[in-house]
Amino acid sequence: MSTSVVIPVRNQPGCLRWTLASLAEQNEGVEDFEVVVVDDASTDRTAAVATSFADRVDLKLVHNATNRGRSSSRNLGAARASGDHLVFLDADSRAPADLIARHQRRHAERPQDIVIGRRIEMGWWTMNQLDRRQQVAPLPFEEDQRDSRGLGGGGIDYYARTPWLFLATHNMSMPAELFGKVGGFDETLLGWGYEDNEFAYRVFRHFDREAGHLWYDPDLVCYHMPHFRDWDREWQNTTSVLPYLKDKFRHYDIELLSHPPNHLRIAQTIPYYEQGIVYVAEQTDPTVLDEIAALVPATGGTQLWIGCGVGDRADAGPGVRAFDHSRPHTEDNYHLLGTFLPVPDGSLDAVVGVDLWRMLSPTDLSSFVMESLRVADHAYLAISRHIYDDDVHRIGLIADAEYLLDMFGSRYAIDVVAESSRVTIVRVGSLSG
Repeated sequence: MSTSVVIPVRNQPGCLRWTLASLAEQNEGVEDFEVVVVDDASTDRTAAVATSFADRVDLKLVHNATNRGRSSSRNLGAARASGDHLVFLDADSRAPADLIARHQRRHAERPQDIVIGRRIEMGWWTMNQLDRRQQVAPLPFEEDQRDSRGLGGGGIDYYARTPWLFLATHNMSMPAELFGKVGGFDETLLGWGYEDNEFAYRVFRHFDREAGHLWYDPDLVCYHMPHFRDWDREWQNTTSVLPYLKDKFRHYDIELLSHPPNHLRIAQTIPYYEQGIVYVAEQTDPTVLDEIAALVPATGGTQLWIGCGVGDRADAGPGVRAFDHSRPHTEDNYHLLGTFLPVPDGSLDAVVGVDLWRMLSPTDLSSFVMESLRVADHAYLAISRHIYDDDVHRIGLIADAEYLLDMFGSRYAIDVVAESSRVTIVRVGSLSG
């Protein structure tokens, strides 16, 4: 097995020195490997630091003439790499002496998969212990948060449905062929934040949503070295990324991302929503859908229907679009729940939610209503009375229209516009409308 370690860097000479020094000391059963450093137009002594290790590691130094960002730099490093497996580290990644060997052994066992290593957020105590070559027991606040969130123990378990949320390129390896198949990193994402999650999500889709191909191994430890952080600014700079990602994928996996990051809640919520979609799809009655279609007031313009089995409304003629979760996710049929809608402000007459909206958390339901009224004059919330809680999977669906009126009544004009023995239709609009 041939291995290439890819390291993008910009203006981090001090950290890079420690990272390359740790790679020069890989000595526990490691096979040959090369190190590809991509200098992203540094303006200091970074390139000189890299060059100084040319006699200690098999080094390739690649220069960007202009600052192209970490995604582009990683892609360039992968393109220049000669190994059949790639290990991605950052310039502030201090590697134990067995790190590369462990990555190599894992790929011998899992040749087609991504291997995600553990990251210790090193403070001064741990840094000093490493400098003294002491046995290190990280302090609690230095530990990898993925271990406390159920990812430890040799594989992704509790978060099996959402592995892309927890991949970090600080300590990750994969076959070079797989990297090429998924198209590398999205170079539209220039700065820090979400570029690794976006990449991991495409890998997840490449494997038909089978999470076992993104394998977290807490025994592959790497130390994240101390460096200056302005968290407020860095997270603020990511706010423009979220609309781009949501529009790119148009799936509830990504739709639920918010700012500040809510990865833990998403990891807990997506399996619940997925089971809810299956349950509602199984319970949907086409004759009830026909009754809902007859009871929703005609608007004279375009309506967007969101639910299971609602694609038939769009098939019937012009004036209706549908996000039908009973049909495959395609370029025309988005699997969005409605908390994000990729349409311009005021471009629709109405958004019609059919039953799926009933399982949304109060926070997500609020987002659904706000987003619906951003793009349309009214939202119609249809309740099929024969669909109620799934006791087996603990899927709860709101059925009390009066509670909805109280929940939204202080902010919106809301009323029951139609009711039958099988259906209740609630209309929501702005107070001014």
